[in-house]
Amino acid sequence: MSHLTDQSVQEWDGLLGPPLSVSTDGQETWLEYQHFWLFMADQKSDAWIKVRGGHVSGSTCANCCGFSPYETPYDEAQYASGCKRKKFDQVAMGRMNRGTDREPRVRDWFIRKTGLHIVELPFAVDKVFPFIGVSVDGIGQDRVIEIKAPDNMYPALIDYFNGVKTDINKTYWANVLPHLTSDQVKALSEMAHINPCHVCQMYLGMYVTKRTKATYIVYSENSNQVFTQDLVWNQWLWDLVLFPRIQYYVHSILVPLLKGTPFTPGPLRPLMHQLITQTIQVVPVGFPSKQDKVTDFNVSRAMSEIFTFY
Repeated sequence: MSHLTDQSVQEWDGLLGPPLSVSTDGQETWLEYQHFWLFMADQKSDAWIKVRGGHVSGSTCANCCGFSPYETPYDEAQYASGCKRKKFDQVAMGRMNRGTDREPRVRDWFIRKTGLHIVELPFAVDKVFPFIGVSVDGIGQDRVIEIKAPDNMYPALIDYFNGVKTDINKTYWANVLPHLTSDQVKALSEMAHINPCHVCQMYLGMYVTKRTKATYIVYSENSNQVFTQDLVWNQWLWDLVLFPRIQYYVHSILVPLLKGTPFTPGPLRPLMHQLITQTIQVVPVGFPSKQDKVTDFNVSRAMSEIFTFY
């Protein structure tokens, strides 16, 4: 997000309605909407990083749930609690910065192509379970959009476009499959080509903003191609798979490291203090143990449309 302006607020009002209230805590300003509080700070700013840091956010959700090749839930809790500092090498930082720089162009392309009214949204924190917070690359009347802008198109997406589908049993979803119905496994298989980290990110965005659809957009700078696919909200995926893992991560792994000090400032602090005393005893099915390491699955394979970027 570039600099927040009155125009930004007016654009949100067109999609969200006017704020229900405004809360100021020191130099921090929060806008209250029906389902979430919106933190008024530019993405990537120091204030945004500080408030976002301890939450289950879009970029950390898969880590927290045990669906990530990058961090275990136990590692992520160390970072979220401030016990350890996450470090990125220059190659990773360059890749992330290039992706961030490309996002506005890709969002503008999507708006031109579809004619939809889409605006970027800063950090939104859920009013019911405020350990969850997300910044979305774009929000519209019925959807959020998630933009990825790597140098090269993900091989999994090219494979799927060419008719090669992923074996769901060879993805990070494998541990939960025995506990799902055949229809649920089939629905999850339709997303098997998308990195589970990105699926978790989109579901968190849909949950917080109460949108029923997420548009996944991957733009490759080197090939000048864009892949798009719509994901539709499946309530069972949230209720049976994602939210139980988020709850378990927060209450059983993260909270003990916080030592009674919730990290969210402003209007959500009282609810955080209330929730921080709760415990979750039941371990979600397939949740990794502390001894488990991340699994190096070769995630594949799918897509719906590829366009030439213009």
